Amino acid sequence: MQLSLARAASFVKWQLVPVRYLGRMRYLRPHNMMPANPPQTALGQEIDSRGYATGPEIGTSTLEAMQKIFLPRAPETAPAGTKAPFINLSRAEDLTVDNPLLKFAFSKEVLDVALDYFGKRLILDSLQVLHSFPQAGQLKESQKRHLDYGDSRSLHCVAYLNDVLDLEGGPFVFIDKAQSKKVGRGLIVRRIDDDQFAKESGGVQPQIAYGKAGSSVWVDPAVCYHYGSRCRKARNAVFVTFNSDAPFMSPVPMIVENAEKISEIGKKLRPDLDPAIFDRMLRV
Repeated sequence: MQLSLARAASFVKWQLVPVRYLGRMRYLRPHNMMPANPPQTALGQEIDSRGYATGPEIGTSTLEAMQKIFLPRAPETAPAGTKAPFINLSRAEDLTVDNPLLKFAFSKEVLDVALDYFGKRLILDSLQVLHSFPQAGQLKESQKRHLDYGDSRSLHCVAYLNDVLDLEGGPFVFIDKAQSKKVGRGLIVRRIDDDQFAKESGGVQPQIAYGKAGSSVWVDPAVCYHYGSRCRKARNAVFVTFNSDAPFMSPVPMIVENAEKISEIGKKLRPDLDPAIFDRMLRV
């Protein structure tokens, strides 16, 4: 009986979309009653219109530094019993002003785009380096088509640390904002298999984010149906994720537990910005 109640409570919390929306209430402030400013730059407007855009290149020295730090952490095989097709290689110890992951996340090419997209009303949700395992057989949840429900407006910068030049490499795959609206949303968080998705989308051809190491793509995963990590070869990718300042869910624990430290790092890396931006973005 207790197990059944626990499962029911977990379903309500994680699977019912209206309950996700209610999670926003804890973060609402008077300014949230007014809409955020729309994007002002051409790039921000492109992401807003299509749901995606070509992302920045990671510079050679930064890319090599990331590869040197993170790739040796990648296991050759998936840990026994893992439910996800990937693990996060980033750690709290990486949160330093000299770490290339932080330098990339707070660069003008990344942070300034996010600030524009959210009208400067945003939070940092996560800083991850995901190692995706070679997989075969039945698809796991994140490998099916889905929307993210951490917020109604979100932004990934997905940057590869190794070449992803074919489907075996596990590219990030998505359809654009307009096509995603045709599939629609439900009251329950959906993970859709390929056959069902083809019926609902009319067989639309997806965008496939192939790229050399160092290339990236901007995607709003809350409005673009997507999947990832369908790998036959190991893939390593940086995911820098931002949400609005009134999200459905809290940032990942590493961000919450180190918010003040990350804010101070941001101020040091970007002295050209108002320091209050980082305090608001990290909620300190």
